[in-house]
Amino acid sequence: MLPFKPLSAKLQALLNGGLNDIVKSLVVLEQDFAIDLNQGQLNEGQNIDKSDIIPEYSRTTISIKKSKNQISDRVTLRDTGDFYKSFKLKAENDSFSISATDSKTNKLQKKYGTKILGLSEESKAIFARHGLKIQLMKLIKQKIVQ
Repeated sequence: MLPFKPLSAKLQALLNGGLNDIVKSLVVLEQDFAIDLNQGQLNEGQNIDKSDIIPEYSRTTISIKKSKNQISDRVTLRDTGDFYKSFKLKAENDSFSISATDSKTNKLQKKYGTKILGLSEESKAIFARHGLKIQLMKLIKQKIVQ
C-alpha cells in the first residue's frame, strides 16, 4: 500500500501556491482555444447570450459577401479576418475577458453591441472541460510526480 501523506502534501503545496494563480495561468495557456470559441460563436452569428447578432447585413453587404464566397445568411463580422486576428485574452485575478484591437472594433461594438466579444455559457463550459481541465490534469501530474 502507498501512503497518502506524500501525495496529500504535494496536492496541498499545489493549492497553497494560489488556486487563483493556477487557474489564471491555465487560462493564459489556453487563450487561443478561448479565442477560437469566441470566433466560432461569431461565425454562427451569435452573441455571448446566444442571441443573433443584429442588425442583419444590408443587401449590398450580402451581395459583396456572396461574391467573395463568404457566409451571407447571418452576421459573422468577418470579411478580411483582421478583426478576428486582433482578438486578445486578458486574464484578471478571478476572471478573463476577450477584446479586439482592430481599428474597426469600436465601430462594430457601437453597431452590433458589446456582446460580440466574450464566451457564451456553453462556450465557457467547453473551455473549462476541454481546455482548462486538460491543462490542470497535466499540471497536477507534473506536481505529483516531482
